[in-house]
Amino acid sequence: MKLRLFALLLLPAAAMAQTDPEMPSNLFFDTDLVLVIPKWTMQYGVRGLAGASSTFRGAGYVDSVTQDALLGIRGPGDFASKGIARGYHDGTVSIDTRTAVVDDGTGKTITVPVTSDGRTNTWSYQNAVQAQANGTVAMHTYTSAIADGGGRSKKSDTGYGIEVTFRHDTGKSFGKATFELLGGMGLNGINSRLTANEKSTITTLTDAFTLNGQDAPTAPYSAPSTSTATLVNASGQPFVGSDGSSQTGTRDTTVPLAQEPSLDRTTTTSTDSTSVSNRYHLKGAYFTFRAGPSMSVPIGDRFRATVSAGAALVYAGTTYTVQQDFTPATGDLITSTVERSEANILPGLYADANLEMTLTERAGAFVGIAYQNSGSFNQGINDGQVNYGTKVKLNNLSGVRMGLNVRF
Repeated sequence: MKLRLFALLLLPAAAMAQTDPEMPSNLFFDTDLVLVIPKWTMQYGVRGLAGASSTFRGAGYVDSVTQDALLGIRGPGDFASKGIARGYHDGTVSIDTRTAVVDDGTGKTITVPVTSDGRTNTWSYQNAVQAQANGTVAMHTYTSAIADGGGRSKKSDTGYGIEVTFRHDTGKSFGKATFELLGGMGLNGINSRLTANEKSTITTLTDAFTLNGQDAPTAPYSAPSTSTATLVNASGQPFVGSDGSSQTGTRDTTVPLAQEPSLDRTTTTSTDSTSVSNRYHLKGAYFTFRAGPSMSVPIGDRFRATVSAGAALVYAGTTYTVQQDFTPATGDLITSTVERSEANILPGLYADANLEMTLTERAGAFVGIAYQNSGSFNQGINDGQVNYGTKVKLNNLSGVRMGLNVRF
């Protein structure tokens, strides 16, 4: 009885002696962990588009008239004019520069121009065919009026350029497909070249100058002319210097030409398609700004397919150049170049389809195809008697794109 009572008294004491269990010192919980899901994807890469074309057409004019202010030459001049310098495509006839040394009457000598005899010692010509059988040298000027040969089309080289786009995840999905909004811009080049023979009407002006009975010097020829010759005495024996060598000097070999045209001036016209060729060149670049919806579908763990379509706005800056090359019957090639630069803004649309591969949690690569349609624009060159135009088509452009993805 006493033992039971003792046990009952010990129970509350034992309960009071118990303490809470001690927690392990290496067990803890971090309550600051935040899970971030990237909502943006940036794509940076290269896009190449093919299909741009240009249609070239128009009429032009090439003039060979010599303009040399230093020599006072202003083309062939009026036929009846006297004492003027005349410039031709294949030669020149300038004012006589011959001089003579005379006594001024006081026992001193002075240099004065020779009394005019209707000839000049300052002239030139280029081709042997200019020397005529009647003892004259024919001088020519040429003009070529280029007819409009109609449209000639040329595809531009594939224009490669950089591109940057951003996609934003809208949080909306349909099954595995997620919907995004896309915006971006790209830069591509335009480069079209075309060379074509042109039908043209050629006008040739001819003036003839007499050689006064002398033979024509070998072409090409430019007077005054000189040569180096051995000095001889009255007996025809060469002068010998102190070193025993023959002495040389400068001898005037100029063949004078009539200062004024000797025969009536003639003007002829002809038409051909071989004397003139045009080199058309359109070069520039265009920026494409685009925006639209995009849809993304995962393929396995590392791949994703995306498609996008929407509106595009193109800003195109181009320079249109036409080089006119005229090969006349005599003289050098005649070249004339005209050009004009301008800018145009064109609305359009685009479509892309891509395959993306995940490389890391936030980085990847992509490759795809691209389509763009931005219509066309006209560009012209109007300069006096020159009127060239081109139509540049930026519709139905297609190509490839590739680069890197960054998610953030």
